Amino acid sequence: MSLPAEHFLFLVFLVFCRLGIAFSLMPAMGGQRYPVVVRVLFSFGLSLAVAPLIVVHNGMAQSTDADGVHSVINEICIGFAIGLWSFCFLQAVRFAGSFIVNLVGLAGIPGQPIDEQEPSSHLATLLSLGLTAMVFASGLHLQSLEALIASYRLFPLGAAPNPALLTKITMHVLSRTFYLGLQFTSPFIFFSLIWNFSLGLANRMTPQLSVYFAFSGLLSLISIGLIALLAPTLLFIPLSSYADFISRGFQ
Repeated sequence: MSLPAEHFLFLVFLVFCRLGIAFSLMPAMGGQRYPVVVRVLFSFGLSLAVAPLIVVHNGMAQSTDADGVHSVINEICIGFAIGLWSFCFLQAVRFAGSFIVNLVGLAGIPGQPIDEQEPSSHLATLLSLGLTAMVFASGLHLQSLEALIASYRLFPLGAAPNPALLTKITMHVLSRTFYLGLQFTSPFIFFSLIWNFSLGLANRMTPQLSVYFAFSGLLSLISIGLIALLAPTLLFIPLSSYADFISRGFQ
């Protein structure tokens, strides 16, 4: 199957619209750690490699200018949706880290921005970097590329996406990542409740002593030990959930 050069270049541009936006949001492949030029060149090179496959499976007829504009808008919306779904898994870990820091009394320590525009807590940054490293170590970044290519079966090239399907998947991802964040922080929530309840009873029995402020440093110390002990295991929860999500073709 052959296409005119200008039509093939337009096809490459459509593929680039989806892949480029998805890459800018997906874990391990997006973020501020990579220069914009590197991300653009990588997305364009992958688009050139993927476009011939799309020609075979999604052969496009010549389209008018209006159809071309609609196709570009559709591909941008689909790419943003796929990137947003994947970004929610990483954001769940960051939110869990910020929530844990507030639970254990370490919220006053300023952080350093690495992947985000504004500085977040050190724990949130550490957990997001740990999840990113595990994505690379387990090969999920390559599976993400395969899932992006396979997304053309669910969302054909240039076709308008089904709003009901996009809404259904988005709500499913949001509920799933919220449950992930709750799973991640549940040991620290339980420990914080037991600790504060115990200190409240002790403070009630000895009102002349400021028990809560006297043991606040011990709470932070024990919590740091729990984080060091549980974080490597807890990071497998969002990692396995993200692997299952992309293996099902973003569903």
